[in-house]
Amino acid sequence: MGATSDGPVLQEHPTPPPRRRFLRKVVVVCAVVGGIYGATLGSVLVTTADAIAPIEIAAAVLAILGGLFGSKIGLFVGIVNRFRFAKPFLAAVGAGISAVAGVFPIILVLAFPWSALGAIAGWFVGRYNARSWPRIVTEMLGALLGGCLGTIIFSMEQNEVAARVGVLWGMGIGVAVGLLLPLIFVKALDSFADQWMRMRDRNG
Repeated sequence: MGATSDGPVLQEHPTPPPRRRFLRKVVVVCAVVGGIYGATLGSVLVTTADAIAPIEIAAAVLAILGGLFGSKIGLFVGIVNRFRFAKPFLAAVGAGISAVAGVFPIILVLAFPWSALGAIAGWFVGRYNARSWPRIVTEMLGALLGGCLGTIIFSMEQNEVAARVGVLWGMGIGVAVGLLLPLIFVKALDSFADQWMRMRDRNG
């Protein structure tokens, strides 16, 4: 009596867990944002000599202020949850975010009026192409991307060859940083979570 078969057995490919899928999306988004930001900053730095000093000063001052703010939060978190590395970790995060976010408006000011024209054009594009996202989100994204594009055009007007070089190395550095930072951040959060679980098991 022969064995019966219900049909061909399909090999199921295991789907990655939701956390891993979310992390992949975050890494991709950070890499794209880092590449755009790096290309914009690189094009300005290599074509506008007057931009280096104010950008360095602003980045240093904002990094110090953001680091102090992050260290205050980290001190509180460390005391409450007994995390030894909360203070330096949040201080580094605050310094990095403050420096990156604070330098961007200076870049746009240095590239005026091209940056303003690009931001306005991007705002209109985002306003009239809002579909699945809220209109205000697409308007802001359009304005930011348009401002970056206008800044790069401004750099091309100053020195096209140098601007292209700045765009390429800035984009490369930005993509690399965008790929690494989310992974480092998640690894640090996992370390904090493991430490908290060990402390809870020890106290429990």
